[in-house]
Parts: sequence; C-alpha cells; structure tokens
Amino acid sequence: MNYCLHCGSVVASEAADCPRCGRRQPRQVEEGPARLGSFRPGMMLGAAVAVGLAIVGLWGEWRLARLERRLAAEREFIRASAAEDAALHAEALRQQLADHESVHQKRVTDADLVGGHAGTRARNAEWERRVAHDPAFAISALETNLLRMSRLGADPRVSARDALREVGLLAAPPGSRVEVTPEGDRFLVQVAFKMSELTENEAGAVTKHANAESLRREVEEISARVLRELYDSCGTRGIASLQVSCNHAVRQSPIPDAATPAERREILSRAPEVMDKLYRMRMDGATAMTIADWRRVSVSELLRRMTVDYDGFDKLTLSQGDGSSGPGSDPETPLKF
Repeated sequence: MNYCLHCGSVVASEAADCPRCGRRQPRQVEEGPARLGSFRPGMMLGAAVAVGLAIVGLWGEWRLARLERRLAAEREFIRASAAEDAALHAEALRQQLADHESVHQKRVTDADLVGGHAGTRARNAEWERRVAHDPAFAISALETNLLRMSRLGADPRVSARDALREVGLLAAPPGSRVEVTPEGDRFLVQVAFKMSELTENEAGAVTKHANAESLRREVEEISARVLRELYDSCGTRGIASLQVSCNHAVRQSPIPDAATPAERREILSRAPEVMDKLYRMRMDGATAMTIADWRRVSVSELLRRMTVDYDGFDKLTLSQGDGSSGPGSDPETPLKF
C-alpha cells in the first residue's frame, strides 16, 4: 500500500493514478525511496558484522600461526640443547675414561710403585710423623687429650698437676669442678658434675623419679659413664685414684625431730636451693689399669669395680617436678666433692 504524494490519499500498489485527485503516481518516487529507507540500515549492519567477523577470524588465524611458529622454534631450541648436552656429556665421559686410563697406565708401568718401594717410603714417613705426635693423626678425644697432655708436660711452665686438671676439664661434663691433689708420687683426681647436664628433668630441687631407689640407679649409671669418659680421655698414667661426685640442687634446712610430714614439706619449701652431692664413687689407678679397653667396657662392669665413698639418699625427701624446669635453673653455688 502506497500514499499519494499530492493529496496523501491511499493508493493501491498496482494503481497508476490517485483515485481522489487523479494525478499520476511516480512509482519510482513512491516505492524506491521507501524501500531503500526500510532495508539499508539492516544491510549495513549485516555487512559490518560480516566484516568484523572476518577481521576477527583473520586476526585469530594470525595469532594461531604466530603461536605455532613460536612453539616450533622452542621445540627446535630444546631439541638442539638436548643434543648439545648429550654431546658434552659424552665428551666429558670419554675424557674421564681417558684420564683414568692414563693414570692407570702410569701406575702399572711405574716400577717403584709396583715393586712396593713407594709404599714403603710413604709408610715410613707416616710412622715418623706419628712417632713425633703429629696432631694431624689425632682423631679421637683420647688421642687429642693425650697430645695436649704431652705438650703441656713438655712445657716447663705447666706442671703435671695443671696438665691433668686441664684434660679432666676437657673430658668432664660442662660446668664441672675438677681438682687434682698430690697423693704420693701420683695424683688424686676429683670431679664434681651436675646431674642436670646429663639427664632431663633434673634441674632445680625437683626430680622425675618417684622414689630414691630409682634416682640412685640413674645416678650410679651416670657416674659410671662420667668415670669411663675421664679415664678414656686422661688415661691411667699418673692417677692414684679418680673420684666422681654427682651433684643435684637440693633444699637444706634444719628440721625438728617432732615435725610432721606436712611441716617438713613446708620448712623445705621455704629453704633456699643449693648444689650438693648425692653420690660419690671412685676407682683407684691400679684397678683402672686392669681394664684393657675403656671405650668398650660396660657400665655394669664398672659399677662392679667402683667403690661408693658417699651415699646421701637416706637423707633425701623427694619432690617430683613437672618437667618445666630446664637446663640453667640450678642454683649458682659451688659443686661439692
């Protein structure tokens, strides 16, 4: 359906003239512009979308092609690097085998080495260094301490007593007290150590043990190990007797005989903490010389040969701790022999 351009009346699409004013209707003017006005925006939008999609497709193809080229270059680089590494490894292995073969050929053709003359000279040179007490051959603590004792003994400024005391300090647990006193032509070595340095939950005036017998067994084993370490480090020469005293933090206070258990605990809880010996054991030099290997002797064998000089467990009242006390909570009072 169209409209007359002159009077605006409705004109059938197939009519050539307006039925009202009778004027001829120009079809190209009536239909052409209207059709173009109706369809041109849609066509332009579709064309724009098509062009955009084509551009996006081309851009995606370009990016994909660029990615493929980069991946191909990386694959080629990895392949070339692997081949180069393999070649270098093969060359290094070949050179290593050639070096080993060269060294082997020199050895098998060296009459001095094959005949044993070079080994004999090396052995003699090493033996001379060992006889001269070269410190480079001192491996164990015993060897190191013996060399140090030898050097200290050769030093006219240091007496044998001071040398033995210094070695005892090296072998004793940290914080120990060591004294060396003459006894005839030999020396009495006394070592007082803290129990808390060698076992857990024994710092301060508390213990992890529920009874005195259990505490005594651990003290005996620790004392035997300390004595074994001292004899192993110092040797037996020049020692008339060696005493080890196990010290523990305790609370000491006079307690009336008529005091009740509750009163005893109250009095002891207010007493200051001090370090005091619980147990003292000893072994004389003659007995020590009968032990062939101090490193392998058992604790039970040592306990069988050691002598108890002091037993303070009968006077103890145990107070169990919760394990919160750590090393360093012992009182700073002198250790007792």
